[in-house]
Amino acid sequence: MNKGARKAKSIFNVLPQFLIGDKQLATRLAGAGLVSVQQIALLESRALHARLGELSAQEASSFALLRTRARRLQAQAADHAVMQMQSQSAGGGWLGGQSFRAPPLRPPLRPLKLCHCGCCDSIFSLKAYLFDLLDLLAYSWRVDLRTVEQLLLRSFDQVTAYDPLSFIGQRVDLDCDALNTPMPQAAIACEVLEVHLQALARQVGAGWPKLFVDGLLRLILPREIVTAVVAAHSPPGGKLQLTVAQARSLPGLPPALDAALAQWAAELITLTPDLAGIVRAYGLLADDSAGMLGQEPDATFAERREAILRQWLTGYRDALRAASGVAVDVLEASLFLSLDAGACRTTTRLQELVTSVQQIVESIRSGEILRLSRPDLPASVNRLLREAKTLPPAQSAWERLRDFETWLGYVYGWVYPENVLSPLSENALESASFQEVLRLMQAEPLTADSARKFYLEAVAPTPAFLERSR
Repeated sequence: MNKGARKAKSIFNVLPQFLIGDKQLATRLAGAGLVSVQQIALLESRALHARLGELSAQEASSFALLRTRARRLQAQAADHAVMQMQSQSAGGGWLGGQSFRAPPLRPPLRPLKLCHCGCCDSIFSLKAYLFDLLDLLAYSWRVDLRTVEQLLLRSFDQVTAYDPLSFIGQRVDLDCDALNTPMPQAAIACEVLEVHLQALARQVGAGWPKLFVDGLLRLILPREIVTAVVAAHSPPGGKLQLTVAQARSLPGLPPALDAALAQWAAELITLTPDLAGIVRAYGLLADDSAGMLGQEPDATFAERREAILRQWLTGYRDALRAASGVAVDVLEASLFLSLDAGACRTTTRLQELVTSVQQIVESIRSGEILRLSRPDLPASVNRLLREAKTLPPAQSAWERLRDFETWLGYVYGWVYPENVLSPLSENALESASFQEVLRLMQAEPLTADSARKFYLEAVAPTPAFLERSR
């Protein structure tokens, strides 16, 4: 028995530890032939209560708690045993074993290190689903990871992180923290659109910086001062966009607030309201330690600061989108990304990568991939996409991969549920109890009820059944 199997088996033999101090329930369980955590976890409630009979209120409460603990422990042990088994085979994913497939075109995530979130070492995780989607593209249509990155304008192994003090972007590893940290969806859209417009050598319109400053001032200025500035400078029939000069021209400003506005006037000379500038401004607004607020923030300031960040992101995204000169629906289909999500939409990089790769697959299968509006793509990529359209649509594979829930069902089926739930049964086919099940199945017509009964007897045989099989 391998090390993983021994560890998982030891987990299943801890029922006596769970029952310390509850001799009455321990006696009831032993009398019903329920002698392992595995039996408690796997049998249905109806079958368990049929064996135990009527329980007192105290026994019922203790048993409910015991079953909850048993099912949790069983799930952990099963997952551990399956991963130990799969890590030794080529089909087990990226953790171990020598791959029998073609060498990877590029390491998707580097370095290969385990993490605290559990997504790296589980074949049932969303990251595993993403890898299977990438495999589908690579082996069905020859669209490798490098091509996917060019289509999405996103890297699978690094991401830009902005220092809020220097507002300088640095490339860092796209590790699990970066993949799974919740963030505004508009931030990812801005990242992609910045890269896209840089390739097209296009600039954001002059209206966006004014909107940025207007949002900034409406956050830091007291409401009565905003009202006074609007009343003094608002054009007839129009909405005023606040400026620092307008705010400072108002008589009677508190000295600390006027000093803060002066600092912002100097800051905005060099601050460009792109993603780096937005991060810079957001950091300066954290508190009044730098004197950029002119007053101590009130109880609602943190919430309003978060709201203005999301407004900046959606405003900047819309400005980038307009600068592309392409209709929204065409641009979304070409970048495989939603570009009109609301300011409150929160996501993760991993979820957005999964959704975008799914869209690439759908686009290839439907032929829409040939209608991309992407002048930045190399000729080699366009040629590859044209060739992909002529290849089979991989219908059977896509039926299994069309969404995470469907894929997960197939994966559980692939590892065979009985082996997942009971991966440590040794020589089960040769056991006397299994042979007895086979004999009973052949001795009478098989019905749904009898098959269910035989299955339960095989998983957790009763003492009477074990006696008959001797």
